[in-house]
Amino acid sequence: MASRVAALALASFTMAAGHPEGEDTARRLFYVEDKHIWGSPAQCSSHVSAGPADADIEIRIGGLPNSTSSKPVHLQWWAPRASATTYDPLTSAVNCSVHANVVVAYPKYSDADFNGGNVRVSEAGEAVIRVRAPATYLVWRYVAVPHIHLRLCEGASDIKRSNEAVMMAGVDMWISSVNPHTFQIVSAGPYAGRSAASSSANPSAPGAVAVIVRVVGTIDRHSSTLPASTTVEATTPAPTTPAAVSQRSAEISAARDALDLNALEFSPVYRCLLDQKYFDHFSTGCADSCPADSTVAHGQCVREETADPRAQVETSWQLEVECGSPCWQDAAMKSSLHGTRLSIAGHLDIAFQEVEISLSLATSSSRRLSTTKTAHLTAKVNSNRLSSAQTDTLLTSFPQGTAFMSTLLGLNVLTVTTGTPPAQSNNPVNMGQGNDPYVPAYNDVEPKTGPTSPTSPVSFLPTEAIIGIAAGVVILAAIVGVLLWRRQRQRRAAAQAQQSKAVEDKTASPNEKTEV
Repeated sequence: MASRVAALALASFTMAAGHPEGEDTARRLFYVEDKHIWGSPAQCSSHVSAGPADADIEIRIGGLPNSTSSKPVHLQWWAPRASATTYDPLTSAVNCSVHANVVVAYPKYSDADFNGGNVRVSEAGEAVIRVRAPATYLVWRYVAVPHIHLRLCEGASDIKRSNEAVMMAGVDMWISSVNPHTFQIVSAGPYAGRSAASSSANPSAPGAVAVIVRVVGTIDRHSSTLPASTTVEATTPAPTTPAAVSQRSAEISAARDALDLNALEFSPVYRCLLDQKYFDHFSTGCADSCPADSTVAHGQCVREETADPRAQVETSWQLEVECGSPCWQDAAMKSSLHGTRLSIAGHLDIAFQEVEISLSLATSSSRRLSTTKTAHLTAKVNSNRLSSAQTDTLLTSFPQGTAFMSTLLGLNVLTVTTGTPPAQSNNPVNMGQGNDPYVPAYNDVEPKTGPTSPTSPVSFLPTEAIIGIAAGVVILAAIVGVLLWRRQRQRRAAAQAQQSKAVEDKTASPNEKTEV
C-alpha cells in the first residue's frame, strides 16, 4: 500500500511538473501566442512582404547573416500600430501617439493595420524594412521609445528569438541588442514609394491615451525609454484602464537604470496582469482564477507551499560563448536574465520571485584577444513548494541545448555543460528579487488579494474605484447612524411619555376612588 501511495505521489509530481522540452510555454514570448508576429511551424518565407504600402519610413540594415543559395536568411519585423497623430520619427518623437500598454499597442499580423514585414537578406548581409510611423506605449511609469522589433529566420523554418530592435528617437537612431556587435543601421529616410491610396484603418483598434508634446534632454542609447523631461498630454476620451489612469501624469520618470522594456513586453506574466488576470503556470496562460490544487503568489497560479522549510537549491552551467568586447550590454542582459527567471520558474511551476539568476565570465589568463569566452550561468531557487530533491531534478532537466541557451540569453552559445563557477569572475550580472529592476512594474499591476482568494470581487478594481466604494460605505454608515440615533431618541421620548402618564395615573387613582 505504501509503495502504491508513493507511486501515485510520484506520478502526481511528474504530471504537475512535466513541461516537455520545446513545449514549456512559460518560456515562450507572448507575442507569438498573441499573433503579433507569426510563430512556428511557419516557414521563413511565409508572409513575405516589403512592409506596408503606405509606409512612412524606409531603413536599410546591415551586419546581418548573409543569405546563400543553400541557406537563405529572412529578416522579419513588426512595430506598434501607426501613430494616430502625425509625427516624423526621423526628426523627433513629439506628437507620437501613446497607448495605455503594450497589449493594446500592437496589431496582430493578420490585421489590416499590421506594421511589419518579411524580406530575404541579401548576399551582402543587408535588408530594407518599411513601417508606418509607429505609436508607442506606457510601460509602468515609462514611455517606450518608438521602436521596431527585428527577428531572423534562417534556412527553412529556424525562427530566432527577437533580441534586436530599431530604436527611433528622432535624429538619433540605433539598434538595441544584447550583443553590441551585431546589426547596424546603414541608412534611414522617408519612403519615396508611399502609396497614399492604401488604407491601414482599423475601426476596432484601441485608441491612444496620450500624445508626446515635449522631449528635452539626451536619450540614453542603452535605454528603451524616453528621458525624464518627456511630457505627454492626455487625449480625449481620457484613459479608462487602471494602469493608464495612474500613468497619465505630465512628467514621465526617467529610466535611471536604463531599463530594456523587452523584459516586460515579452513577459507572459506581465501581460496577464495587465489583462487583470492571473498567469497560470499549469495551463501556461491567463486565467480568471487558479486551479483548486494550486495557490496564488504574486499574481501567478503556482504549486502550494508545503510544511517543509524553504529549500535552497543551486545549479550552474558552463557556457562557451562567441562574443566581442564587451561581451554584452548590461541593460539588455538584465532583460535576458529577467526572462531566464521566468523560464526557470515556468519549468518548476513556482513564482519567478523565488528564482535568482546570475551570469559571469571566467577570468582569462591569456593576453590574446579571443572571440570565444567561458561564461557561467547559475540558477538559485529558494522555495518550499518543492523538496530539494524535486527542485534539483527539475533544474537538471531544464533544456540545455546550445540553440535554446542562445535564444534565452541572446548570445551565440557554442557549448553547454554543467560546471561550478569560479570564485572570481568578470562582469558578473545578478538578477534576484532584491535587485530585479522590473519587479516594481509587476507589483504595480498584480492583484492585491490574499493567496487564498483569487476570485475576490474587488481584487482588480482601480484604486479610484476602491476609494469611491470606501467613501460610499463611510457615508452610508453615517446615514444609518443618524437614522438609528433619531429612532432611539424617538423611543426615549415615547418611553418618557409613557412613564409620565403612568405617574399621572397613579396620582390620580385615589381621587377617582374617593369620588366613587
